Amino acid sequence: MAKNFYREEHKSEPAHYTFGSSWFYRFLTRHGIETSLYNPQDALQLNAATEHNVSNFFQRLARTAVSNGFATWNSEFDANDKSSEMIIWDEDKKNRVFTFDEAKVMLAYEKGVRGVKILAIKDEDNRRMSVTANDEFAASVMGCRNFAGEALAPYFVCTKEPKIEDGFEIPGTIIDTTTGACQQAQWVRGSKRGSFDGFAFATWLKDHLAPCIPDLSPENPAVVICDGCYAHTINEVLEICTTMGILMVILPPHCTHILQGEDLYHFGVFKGAFRVERAEIEAMKQLAAAWFIKFFNSGVATSFGQREFWYAIKEAWKGA
Repeated sequence: MAKNFYREEHKSEPAHYTFGSSWFYRFLTRHGIETSLYNPQDALQLNAATEHNVSNFFQRLARTAVSNGFATWNSEFDANDKSSEMIIWDEDKKNRVFTFDEAKVMLAYEKGVRGVKILAIKDEDNRRMSVTANDEFAASVMGCRNFAGEALAPYFVCTKEPKIEDGFEIPGTIIDTTTGACQQAQWVRGSKRGSFDGFAFATWLKDHLAPCIPDLSPENPAVVICDGCYAHTINEVLEICTTMGILMVILPPHCTHILQGEDLYHFGVFKGAFRVERAEIEAMKQLAAAWFIKFFNSGVATSFGQREFWYAIKEAWKGA
C-alpha cells in the first residue's frame, strides 16, 4: 500500500531503501498518529474482574471454609477496610487448602521457533557457531502450594517420553504421606500438545496431590482453589473430588490475573528464571563452539536438548 501511494505521489518507483524497518513509525510520528495493540483478552478481563465477581468469589470461599471447619467468621470484619479479613483461618487446617495452576514450557527458545536457527558452513569466511532449538518437545507443569506455604513438587505432562537422567530430582517442600519424605517431581507422557487434559488432571489429583494430604476423606476434606478450565470441571474429575473429599472452589472467569497466586507471582518468577538459565546454557555452548572453530577451523552447531532443558527447569524451580 505504501509503495502504491509513493508511485501516485512521485510518479516513479521507490528506491529499495525508501521503506526501511523504521519508516512506518516515522510516518506515524510525522502525522501525529497514535496506535495501540488490541488484545481481546484485555477486554474480557476488564469486564469480568468487577467488584461484584471478586466479592462473590471471596464469599463463596469463606462459606466453604467455615461450613467445613477450616475457618470461623470474623465478628469484627469491616467491609470498608481492605485490610480486614472476612474469616479467621484455623492455623492447623491451612495445610489442607491448596491453590494450583498449569504453565507451558518449551524446548524451543520462543514459541514458534522450529528447527535449526543457524547452520555454519565449513570453510566459509565468516565461520559461526550457533545453538539449535526446536519445539518438537514441550511440557506443561503443574505448580501447587497450600496456605501453610508448602509446595508440591512439579508434575510434568510431556508431548513425548521425557529423557530424565538417573538420580535427577526436583523436590517439593511438602511430605508425601506414602513415603514419609519430601515429594519428588513426576513426569508423564501426555497428549501431542503436552497439555493437561481431563485424564492428566485426574491422574495428578489421585497420584500427586492426594498423597500429600493426611487422612483425606469426605469426612476430613481438603479445599482446592483453581480456575474453571475444562479439564478441572469435567464430570469424571468432579466425581473423583467428591469420592476423595476434595472441595473445589472455582475462580471467576478471566480473573486469574488478580486472584490466582501462580499467575501473579510463582510462575512469573519461574519463567523469568528459566529464561535466564536457558540463556546461560546457550552462552556456555556458544563458547564451546567458538573453541571448536578456533582449533579445528570448522563451523559447528550445538544442541539445546532435553538434558539442558530439565537442568534449566530444576534451577528455575528452586527460586519460584
